This record gives sequence, C-alpha cells and structure tokens, in this order.
Amino acid sequence: MNRKPEGGITPVVQTIEKTEKAERAPEGWMTNNGVAKSFNVSSYLIESTANSYRDSHPEWFKIYLGNRQNKHEYLHPNLINLIREYLNKRVPQPPNGWFTNFGLERELKAGRKIINNLANAYRNSHPEWFKTYLDKSNKPTEHYHPNLIDLIKLTLSNRGTTAPDDWKTNNGLAEILDISNSSIKLLAAPHRHSHPEWFQMYLEKSSKSAREHFHPDLINLIKRNIEERELAPEGWMTNREVAKEMNTGCKTIADMADHYRSSHPEWFKIYLDKAHKPNEHFHPDLINLIKRNIEERGELAPEGWMTNGGVAVLLGVSWNFVRSLAQIHRRYHPEWFKIYLDKKARPSEHYHHDLINLIKQKADERGEIAPEGWMTNGGLAKEMNTGFKTIAGMADYYRSSHPEWFKIYLNKEGKNQYEHYHPNLVDLIKKTV
Repeated sequence: MNRKPEGGITPVVQTIEKTEKAERAPEGWMTNNGVAKSFNVSSYLIESTANSYRDSHPEWFKIYLGNRQNKHEYLHPNLINLIREYLNKRVPQPPNGWFTNFGLERELKAGRKIINNLANAYRNSHPEWFKTYLDKSNKPTEHYHPNLIDLIKLTLSNRGTTAPDDWKTNNGLAEILDISNSSIKLLAAPHRHSHPEWFQMYLEKSSKSAREHFHPDLINLIKRNIEERELAPEGWMTNREVAKEMNTGCKTIADMADHYRSSHPEWFKIYLDKAHKPNEHFHPDLINLIKRNIEERGELAPEGWMTNGGVAVLLGVSWNFVRSLAQIHRRYHPEWFKIYLDKKARPSEHYHHDLINLIKQKADERGEIAPEGWMTNGGLAKEMNTGFKTIAGMADYYRSSHPEWFKIYLNKEGKNQYEHYHPNLVDLIKKTV
C-alpha cells in the first residue's frame, strides 16, 4: 500500500489546474465576485442570495476555468437576472435604530471584528435581526436590529465585569452536575432564541478570561431537565460506548457524529446512561452511519482528495481559514466530504478537488502570504521589545528611497492584510535599535 505525503497531498493536487479538464464559462455566466462588482454590492450579499436557489436549481452553479486558468464557480444568467430583480426590489432605507457593523463600531468605539463575532452568535437563533438596507452611501449593506445592538452593548459593558456568583459557564455547570460539556450545550441551545438575555459574557473568576455564562434561571431549567431524564431507548448509545464497540477513539467518533449535528439534530438526545448519569446519546441511524464510515476507513483517499490540514499546508493559510470556507459548501455538496485514511492510517475527513479549487480561489482573492523574512510593524516591535511608533518612524525614513521595501501581504494565519517590511529594512532597523 502506497502511503501519501503528509496531509494527504498527492502530486496530482499540486498540478490540479493543469491536469484536469475544464471548460471556459459560456457567455453570460459570471463568478460571485463578478456579479458583486457589476451590481456594486458585497460578495457576501450575492452569495447569500444565490444560495437560496442551490437546492431548487443546482444546474445554475457550475465550475469553469477563469482567466488565469483557475477553476471557479460560475452563476447561470437566469440566476443573475433573478438576483438583479431581487436587488432592485428589496433594498429600502433602514428603519430607525438599525446600524451597520461600521456604524456600530464608530458609536461604541469597539473593533469591527469584536462586533461581528458578538453579532454572529445570534445569527442562527435570530435571523430576523440581520437585514440588508441601503447605507449612507446608498450601497446595500447588512444592518443590525436594535434588539441585537442592545445585546451587543450589554455584552461589551460586561466584558470587564466578573460574573455574578450564581452565573455559570458551560464547563463550570458540567463539572457541578457531573455530566459532559456537550450535554450541557445541547440542553442550553433551545433557549437561545427565546431568552438571549440568559447568555452573557463575563470574566471567569479563575482565569479572568471573557467567557459565556448562563443565567440562574437557565441553570435551574437545565437541572430540572436532567432530573426528568429517562434511560436511553434500545439502540441509543453514548460516544464512549460506540468508541469501545468499534475499537477507536472518542474524538474520532465525535468528529464523525458532528458532521450530522446540524442536518439531523434529532439524532442527539440526553438520556440517562448505564451509570444513571445524564449523557448525550446517539440515534441508531447515526450509529450505523458511523460504523459504516469506520468499516470503510481502510481505504486511502483517491488522488486529488486532501485533509483540511493538507489544504492549509498547500495554500499556506491557517487551518481555520480552510475549515470555515469548506463549511459553506457542506450542505449543498455533501459528496465533497468523505472519510479516508490520513498519513497516520487514521480515518480523517478529506475534501474533494472541486472544493479544494474553490478554497484556493478564495485564498487567491485574499492576497499573497508574506515571503520568508518579511515582517509587520507589530511583529518587529514585539521581537525588538519596542514601540510601534518607534519602528514606524525608523521605517518611514527609507520609504521614499526604497519603496520596494514596503509591501502589503497576508499575515501568517492568512486572515488579514498588513504592510510588511523587506528583510533588508528589518535588518537595518534591528541594527539601529
């Protein structure tokens, strides 16, 4: 049996765009970004609008070659026309009290990323709090509902506050009740929509880190729920029981099960285990799927399939960057996600080469990772244990005479673009400091 290189990388992946046959897009087909640019709106708005047609019209989404011989997803002209009509009809002025992320950032003097993360915590439970309206420049932009804004303000005001004694974190409550963290999370989840005020960010007493805490009323409901639990029905099993029966690790079982958590929430229930403790149990249908995956785990990945880590190494981006992009397509293309053996002969999820190409496209659009030796102002200041302004002042001395020493690159995690300094400039600054 031939083993593959680390991360599941095969030679064909490295030349995937050269060796795979693909056609150029027919006239009228456009990429997501092309449509966004044409309509002068965000690519996120186009993507979310287009995705509403994926299930009913999968033929409107095709992979074709782009101008640089890279494979991209293209949208059918009929879909583009529907998006155009939708945008022309639906983008009104915002009601009073609705804010964009940028507007809220300015009002609260908080970072855009912090506000975005806080807002996203309610995106699934309260989709009605996220609407697209015209911003002050008459560009369609996502706005936040006043209720969401109030919760964000409350959370920000609590970030520097230690949690009251009767508020508990997920982990803290799990320890008190002697059940798993996942069981607590499952019991708390149904109340997020009806009682968002029961979930607040406070400083944890032990670590002084900001953590989500549960309101005492929610804690009492969870305790009552646990007391009323019954023994698991025939055929339902815990993670540990499945792992023991299949002679594999609990994490492997958990990873396989989590693939179905969103699409089949009814397969995950809290019952009393054999020790009469509340524990998450898996439905027999889920157990059968897991067993089938494990029984097939002796199969090596076909050429072109790669693990999440393998794609991250290939593209020079972070593991989380790859994972977040892959998750977007899981619902619409479940066939792009398969369990195969990784380089250590362990069953690991692998991605289809069409998904890899889409991830590569997004990575290319974000920019280039900084070459070896190039450093940001912040990175150099930290290494030299000096101030940002000191480094910036030294660097600016050479900006006119050596403009080639200043380039915009992605940081090492592949997440954000920053100005980087050339190794020659870095050496000069180090000698000066």
